Formats: sequence, structure tokens, C-alpha cells
Amino acid sequence: MVRLLGKRHVYFTSWYALARQKLTLYREVLDTQVNRMKDGLFPNMGSGGHYAFNSIDAPLWFFWALQQYKENGGSDCNEKYYAAAKSVLQAFKNGTAFNIHMRDNGLIYADAPGKSLTWMDAVVNGNPVTPRRGYAVEINALWYNAICFTLEMAKSVKDKTFIKEFGHLPGLIKNSFLELFWDEKQVILLIISTMKKEKTSLSDQIWLLQFPFPIQCLIKNR
Repeated sequence: MVRLLGKRHVYFTSWYALARQKLTLYREVLDTQVNRMKDGLFPNMGSGGHYAFNSIDAPLWFFWALQQYKENGGSDCNEKYYAAAKSVLQAFKNGTAFNIHMRDNGLIYADAPGKSLTWMDAVVNGNPVTPRRGYAVEINALWYNAICFTLEMAKSVKDKTFIKEFGHLPGLIKNSFLELFWDEKQVILLIISTMKKEKTSLSDQIWLLQFPFPIQCLIKNR
């Protein structure tokens, strides 16, 4: 039995398992999270059935973990995890806890006062140190990667219903992402909140390029 892991620890453990070529361990980590998924969200912390699901990024990092699993020999990825992947995307699209939902522009928006939902999750005296209500640049880069990957799986299993529902979204997300996050004059990405626009750090922009479907590459081809 694999114990509950924190929202990013699950992926660190998965990387380690892959590095040691332990696909069985990797699969157990993924299965632990999938079995505890609730309304498209994974546990962030907790034990004994008492879990907090206050992480918007963990379900989207799940797709990156699946991509690594598949790339490193997980030939049963579609069979085992396609249904879970669809569940996450449909929950985000239709709306789930903490007002996490897709807006008409195709981007993911979250607004839960007093809650810290992204990896910047420090809370002091009940207040998030870095409030990030609204759109977040890395969340929407993850969202784009998740949709593109799941569409690939849908084509493989011939799921025409999913393709019809989600097939138009990559183009919509691309246009909305560029309009909202890209600063042409300064050649930077922006962190967006409901209150103000702020520049990302260089490191924030670089790590977003790791995805198999990096939306930043679309910026170069704008």
C-alpha cells in the first residue's frame, strides 16, 4: 500500500520510481491518487480518510505523470488511466470545488477567498501569503497540456464523444492564453490575478517548457 503523498510529492516519488525503472511502484503511486480522487481533485494532505482537496495543480500534474509513465514503458496507460483523465478534465470544465472552472475563453479560473490552491500555498493566520485568485499562468499551461494529451488518448481509443466535446479547446486556449498572459513589448509571461498583473520570474517561465505540449512554443509561432 502506497501512503498518501502531498500534491507535488506524488510526482517526485513517481520520478524516482521511473529513474529506478520501477514501473510497478510508479503505477501504485498513480493508483493511490486515482482511488482517492474526489470531484476531479486529488488529496493534498491528510490521513485515515480525512483529506484536504485544496490543490488546483495536482490533478493537472497528474497528466504529466501519465505522460512520463507512458513514455517509459507504461503501455497500459490508456487502459488504466483514460477514464480518470477524462474525469479530471470534465470536472474542471464543468466546475468543481473552490470555484475551479473553465470560463468561456477556455481558461481555468479559481476563486476561493481565504484558500491557497496553487503551489504557492503558504498560509499565515488563516490568510494565504500569496493570494492567487483568478487565472494563473502555470495552471493554464498545465490545462493545455492535459487536454492535448487526453485528446491523443481519445483518438487512440476512438472516443468520438470526448473528441467532439474537447477537440476545439486547444485552439481556444491558445488564443486566450496569448491574449491574457503574453506581453509582446516586454516578451514575458504574466501572472494574472483578479486584482493585478505581475511578471513571472524567469524560472517560472522556463519550467513551463518541460511539458510535451508546451503552450509557450505557440507564442513563438504567433
